[in-house]
Amino acid sequence: MLIQFTDCTVTYKDEVLFSPEMGDFDMAVGKEIVSAFAGAADYLSFDLNQHKSDTETVRTALSESEIQLNTLYARVRSIRNNGVTDESTAELLAIFSELQLNHASDWLLPLEIYELIASEEVVAHLQNIQQEKPEVSHLIGNGLALLSTNEV
Repeated sequence: MLIQFTDCTVTYKDEVLFSPEMGDFDMAVGKEIVSAFAGAADYLSFDLNQHKSDTETVRTALSESEIQLNTLYARVRSIRNNGVTDESTAELLAIFSELQLNHASDWLLPLEIYELIASEEVVAHLQNIQQEKPEVSHLIGNGLALLSTNEV
């Protein structure tokens, strides 16, 4: 909400930040910020359209294993976007089996698979990873808790 003040003077310590000669003072008031604009507040003051970064994006070469894992993530995303059916449930279970064989330490994709099909086998696998990798245990626990509150 904006509140507009007329004939307003705003000071901080001994400095005048706003005076009546500057016009009406608009003050934003709210309980929370629900969105934000990424960029300069005064975009006319910056030559953003003509600037070209001197820094190149670093692109790391992926290993064959990482490429395979990324392909599995893409398949699960496709299933999510197209909706879960009996056929896609079988595909998700096949993806999960491949994960167990070739990417046993990955926990994020099994969590996403659990979100889509709520399999006890997937939960057991995630709990096993929690035991083996305490550094990510809290992430898995938070994910499972979030999914349980949303009633998978």
